[in-house]
Amino acid sequence: MFLNATIFKKLINNAYKGTGLHVHNKNGDIILRGSSWIILFVNGKMPKEIKGEIIKLIGDFPLKGEAFRVNKDGEHMAIDVSDETVFELDVDNTYKITNLSVETSEGKCNIIENNITDEKYLINAMYTDIVDLDRLGENDEFPEGPYTPVNRDYALIWQNSELRYMAFIKDCSSNKKISEMLSALKGVDCNIRI
Repeated sequence: MFLNATIFKKLINNAYKGTGLHVHNKNGDIILRGSSWIILFVNGKMPKEIKGEIIKLIGDFPLKGEAFRVNKDGEHMAIDVSDETVFELDVDNTYKITNLSVETSEGKCNIIENNITDEKYLINAMYTDIVDLDRLGENDEFPEGPYTPVNRDYALIWQNSELRYMAFIKDCSSNKKISEMLSALKGVDCNIRI
């Protein structure tokens, strides 16, 4: 598995304490969703430590075809996910995580770069730091990504045959200072180490 277990725990706990943690069993695949990320465990296969953290929050996993949202207030509500097609997508653009980050009112964000257009965007640092290639076992498949799906340039995806992870890119269009900074970085090599 290529996800950092400590950061994974923070993600699901933040969702649980915030807008709620969505859990969906789609034909045996377990999908977890927070407000800005989605994780799909193919055939429900996940390490015991990850499964244990999820069960602490939700109790039992949903049956095939079921989905619910749980939160800190004890709400356990069925939700409609009939239009869930989030990972049935073709690859569009590839990205790289640069060495630059900025502090925003919402915390640390990493600057990411489109490999084709060289445009820069922000993404919550926790959403990129969770991808931990050092956690891969000798039999684990190296993940593809990060890339954006066709017609969905607001998200990055990393995936292999057992796990798919999507995190949403921060919309900075309404923040003039950040938009200007990102525009100024176009064409600048953000991976130089000093």
